[in-house]
Amino acid sequence: MKQTNPNRAKFVKLTGIALGLGLILFLNSTLPTAGATENYTLYLPITIGGVGQPGPDGDEDTIPLALEEAGTTIEGAAVISPYTGDDNQNNQAVAFYRPAGGAEWLPIQEVTVDYTNRQWNIGLAGLLPDTDYEVEVRYQDADGVTPPIVSTTVHTQIIYSTFFPVSTEVAAAGHEEEIRDALQAVQALGINLVIQSFAEDSTEADWQAFLDVAAEEGLWVIPGFQDAPPVWNGTDFDLGVNEPFLQAMSDHPAVYAYWLIDEPFHEKHNWTITAERLQLLYQQARAVAPNLPMAVQFSREIMRGEQNPGDTYDFRDGMCDICVISALEFRDFGDGPQFYSDVLIENHTISRAVIRREAPQAQIWTTAQVFGDAHGNSSYYMPSPAEVQAMTDLLLSPELQAAGQLNGIVWQQWTSPHLQQAPGQFTLGDVSMSGQREVVTETAVDLDLPLVP
Repeated sequence: MKQTNPNRAKFVKLTGIALGLGLILFLNSTLPTAGATENYTLYLPITIGGVGQPGPDGDEDTIPLALEEAGTTIEGAAVISPYTGDDNQNNQAVAFYRPAGGAEWLPIQEVTVDYTNRQWNIGLAGLLPDTDYEVEVRYQDADGVTPPIVSTTVHTQIIYSTFFPVSTEVAAAGHEEEIRDALQAVQALGINLVIQSFAEDSTEADWQAFLDVAAEEGLWVIPGFQDAPPVWNGTDFDLGVNEPFLQAMSDHPAVYAYWLIDEPFHEKHNWTITAERLQLLYQQARAVAPNLPMAVQFSREIMRGEQNPGDTYDFRDGMCDICVISALEFRDFGDGPQFYSDVLIENHTISRAVIRREAPQAQIWTTAQVFGDAHGNSSYYMPSPAEVQAMTDLLLSPELQAAGQLNGIVWQQWTSPHLQQAPGQFTLGDVSMSGQREVVTETAVDLDLPLVP
């Protein structure tokens, strides 16, 4: 596992679940980040909930029962370890976890005992989304314990995201209620994280306003500047407005990661970004915000780099902590609208496998197209609900998941990046797109994600 940010107390993500007189905490930390290691501290058990009463038979040996999952988040889980007996209340327990099938058991930091309700409460933190973890609780009791070890498997929630809950002009101070309405609307679809671009001339007050509302609503945010990406200056990168944002906001409790750059190996950047330079950009950003994971979106660049070995645009480790692969294949090139599913399958099969091979600690996310041009000025068209379902089924298919399991899905997009673009673009948030939203909601339910009414 990788380093977590010790300075983050995660707003509502520090979720408490009351269990009798006990309490379980979902303790959250940042995502794994490239090139770091986790430092674990095993805390002594803490007694909460008062003193229990002896059982009718006066049994003093401990009998652990089956572990119970009390809930999961995108990077945390809570587990209850109930037991019977131990009337003299002298049992002790420690807990460990590992990725399912992993070789090394890691100590769980938060383990508390509730003698009143005869249970140990375990909180896991710093987990990857959409991942199985084995949990093991090991008991000790001088009077005897049978069985001494109990175990279970928990599964964290997948990242379920969308671009642009509001346009850049609205992501500003003075628009808090409009921001809140938009965030509540996407939460109703099962969204648990939003990706928001800010205007290049926005201020710290604007950033704070948006992030504070997101924190109040219990949503994670990946912020960035779509219109002001880092620029290669011949020696290194001019981070521009990205640098003061990272300096000021990287420790905001709503910030999950940072949107570093979109399609780095593309003509939009004048072909100036090579593989080595993208690694340098990652290092520059991490130097400003050492504990913040970096997200980079690729279209078909990873696949092309694999198909053309030896070029300067190949995918490498140290480029991204969250590596996003596009799935924007609903196109009309003048011969009628078509879903290029074969291109999607080829791109994701190759790109996911390359990420897993070269950067095994990185997360793999995908976009999912739910936008289109309204007037034929672009080749992208808005897919029908049936086409959205077909795309979703492919992205989550066993074949593609075998190439590299997704940790996140990003519905692209809820609204237009700029207000002036809205009249010419269909997006998921349009009133007329209820069928597409229904697919998004049903997929969230299938993925066991909570819907916020």
